Amino acid sequence: MVNKMANYTILIIIIVIVLIGAGVGVAVALSGKKDDNPTGDSVNGIFNNTFFGDSQNYASSIKIASDRWSSYIDEDVTINVKYQTFNDPSSITLASASMNDSSNIRGGGTININTGRSPPAAGWDDVIEHELCHVLGLPSATEWQNAIITTSSGTFLDASVFTLTAAAYYDLISGSSGNIPLQSTGAHWNESVFSIELMTPLISSEPELITSKLTLTAMKELGWNIDLSKAEPFP
Repeated sequence: MVNKMANYTILIIIIVIVLIGAGVGVAVALSGKKDDNPTGDSVNGIFNNTFFGDSQNYASSIKIASDRWSSYIDEDVTINVKYQTFNDPSSITLASASMNDSSNIRGGGTININTGRSPPAAGWDDVIEHELCHVLGLPSATEWQNAIITTSSGTFLDASVFTLTAAAYYDLISGSSGNIPLQSTGAHWNESVFSIELMTPLISSEPELITSKLTLTAMKELGWNIDLSKAEPFP
């Protein structure tokens, strides 16, 4: 795992990372049309990246995030990811992501980066690592969507389907039981329960996001061959 930033900022700015196609939408003006010519490409670990617009300016952060996921996933596979940009300083959205095919976790996808926003304390690499997890299936994959439970108490991931992920949840959060708490649309882990975990919906002043065994186990149960020893300790 590449070292991440270690200094807290005093002013807390809450930034929402939005997943397109998972119940949370955002209006963005992309820097180019879908048929624009690419401005560059790179291969980082298992990822074949194609850059459009100004996205190549984020190549170093994309490499760090790609290398992290390449260390978590123990497979001989190539994942095609298209990077695009939009410029909207007024938007709270740092980036968004979508899968090409929700029935194929290895089918790649698209990540859109907001060039009008400054990075959070955790850095663009953590933002892109988060978005890559969306591209890889959380939460748009069919298996995840079919396991979302909505009750009067909130939104949850079915523990009887994601049994290993439930066990990871019980281990991370002392005294926990039952289904796994999700954010209201089911697109992320519940912010109030899991705070600085990589796949919660908000970034504030955290110097880093934690890729815990909760996320890595969920990805394993979605069908990836995951090296769970790479999970970071959760506070």
